[in-house]
Amino acid sequence: MSSAPSSAAPGARRPRRRPGENRAGLIAAGTVEFGLHGYAGAQTSAIAERAGVSQPNVYANFASKRELFIACVRELLGVAGGAPHAVSSATIAETVFSTVRSTKTTLAPASAAPLTDEHLLLLYQAIAAAQEPGLADELPGLLAEIHATLGRNALAEVLLEAATLLVSQESSE
Repeated sequence: MSSAPSSAAPGARRPRRRPGENRAGLIAAGTVEFGLHGYAGAQTSAIAERAGVSQPNVYANFASKRELFIACVRELLGVAGGAPHAVSSATIAETVFSTVRSTKTTLAPASAAPLTDEHLLLLYQAIAAAQEPGLADELPGLLAEIHATLGRNALAEVLLEAATLLVSQESSE
């Protein structure tokens, strides 16, 4: 299930990656692993394998598993370095609303790009991990804007969609 590219010949060197490519790959792989297994259940070795890099590469790019998780959530929320980069709460709301595929929901603008299932699962797991020791200082602040923007009922729909996805992922394994 690894997305690591296979070499043409045994012992052949893989092409050099561009600066930041490993980091981006680790965030993408972390989004999947954290989404499926949660913060506590995800393993950095599985994230590295999914990203097609060695496990020491995880720690060369991120000081800790916590830092990688926060980077995945920041990527999901369109936040870099603690400051939103031109992402308003309305944009976040449009993106999250567009994720809810229920025909009852008419709030999703047609122009909004939907979150992937992996992003939806990460949002679910991030909310679940909000009180984890070591995450409780930063994660709730990252998630508070979504809650305030969506309101209780819309957020409940998003979480139900994510829970349904998680259950279907678990039953298919």
